Formats: sequence, C-alpha cells, structure tokens
Amino acid sequence: RRGQRRLHACLPAREAWGDRQDGGGRLTQSELASFGFASGIYYPIRGYKHSYGVITALAVRSAAFTGPDERLLQSVALLLAGAIEQQRLNHELAYRAEHDDLTGLPTRTMFERHLHAVLEQAKRRETMLAVLFLDLDRFKLINDSLGHQAGDEVLRSVAKRVVGTLRPQDMVARHGGDEFVMLLPEVESGTEVAH
Repeated sequence: RRGQRRLHACLPAREAWGDRQDGGGRLTQSELASFGFASGIYYPIRGYKHSYGVITALAVRSAAFTGPDERLLQSVALLLAGAIEQQRLNHELAYRAEHDDLTGLPTRTMFERHLHAVLEQAKRRETMLAVLFLDLDRFKLINDSLGHQAGDEVLRSVAKRVVGTLRPQDMVARHGGDEFVMLLPEVESGTEVAH
C-alpha cells in the first residue's frame, strides 16, 4: 500500500490533466523505475463537473503500450465516468423525489412511507408516537404583501427552526404549501410532546 501511494504521487496533479486535449498521457521510465515498472499510461476519469480519479496501465517492459492501448484506456475511463455520472444522477433524482426543493425537508410521500414503518414498529414494541401538524396562519398575507421570495424565506426559516427543536429520531416533512407535519416516535406521554 505504501508503494501504491508513492506510485499515485508520480501521476500528474488533477490541474494538469486539462493540459492535454485528451487528458491522458504516458508515465516516464524514471517515474516508474523505482516501482519495478518500465512503462505506463494513464487517463483521468472525468465527469461533467467532477474528476473521479485516474485509471492507469503499467508494464514491466519498456514501450509496452501503443496508440490502440491508449485509446482503449481512454474508452474505459470514459465508460467509468459515464457509469459514475449516471449513478450520481440516479442518487440525486431519488433524493429530489423525496425532498422538498425549497426547504430540503422530506416530502409528504416520504413522510407517509416512514410513518407506516414507525407505526408497525410502535405496535411491535407497544410504544406511543405522536404526529403533529403545523399550519402557518395568514401565510397567504406574507406572499401577497411581501412577495413569494419573502414567503419562501419564511418557509425555509420555519423548517430550520422546527428541525432544531426535534430529537434525532424525529422527522419533519413539508406537507404542502404552508403546512408541515412532524413524527415523534417513542414518546412517553402527551406532556413530553407538549415540551
């Protein structure tokens, strides 16, 4: 492992990858000799906005790699970058499907799915839970008099404040418009919920 870290250190820094049109290159014999290799090529694994790493091919004989080898490595790097970008996009879409764009809170759909799981758990453990609804009175007045940007800021502020009052196991979701819903599992009494 220590030798691997030193070998990676001889690869060009990420900033230098853009110097070449294709971004790849050959490693010199002097860079590789101390590791027991005589030739090597590399190609960065670059996505649309991110660089994910470098793929390398090393050989113990000199001049082992030709133009087709470089193109193959480039193709593999592009395929890897595409797969990583697709995975990132899938994760982002899944997150956005379950979280409100404005507040970052879970959506009603995610809340309902979580509620069903917590209800089942409460039945098995014979514990209580609380579901609270929060509706902002006269919110329409804020939007109408100060504009939607001010209304959005109020919603973000309320979401942040509510999250700050909850325990780690609790959940708050934006239920819609100016409504929030909270789930408090494993509560001892209504008095605990009131506090």
